[in-house]
Amino acid sequence: MAKLKLVKCRICGKMIDRNVEKYVDHSPWFAHEECYNKREQEKSQEEKDLEALMQYCKELYGKDFDYARTLRLAKSYHEKMELTYTGMQKTLEYAYKVKHLSLEKGKGSIGIVPSLYGEALRYYFSIWEANQNTQPKILEPYEPKTVEIVIPIPQRPKAAIKKFFKMLEEDEDE
Repeated sequence: MAKLKLVKCRICGKMIDRNVEKYVDHSPWFAHEECYNKREQEKSQEEKDLEALMQYCKELYGKDFDYARTLRLAKSYHEKMELTYTGMQKTLEYAYKVKHLSLEKGKGSIGIVPSLYGEALRYYFSIWEANQNTQPKILEPYEPKTVEIVIPIPQRPKAAIKKFFKMLEEDEDE
């Protein structure tokens, strides 16, 4: 007989039989697949950005990553300084990939973000602006406009005909 594997769904609170039901193992917790998918669809963009920032930090710092400190600082910077989570992630990318700063100075968290946020913003804005200026412009095919010009047949003006002599008068003199 199979070993009974019951765990509690973190989202709905009901029990999951891992032998029978479909579930998501989001170590250290479990959830019904339906509950997890529904929760993922309901997440706001801000929550998704925060998760992406935390995942990036986890990959960046590895075993030195301080989850609790990073989460606290990220929320603090977002609320008090109005920095975006995506902006914080881009700032870390700028600091460590572009400027090649030492990871040891980061101490496993995002404390470096406020001092470099403006500089990173200018850097990424200049890249965006350069891309906007160099993108090929879509031109519509040229279709020449045809204008039909009608030139009237020239007519000799009547005033231009000069009478040098009158034939009738000459005939009378002879």
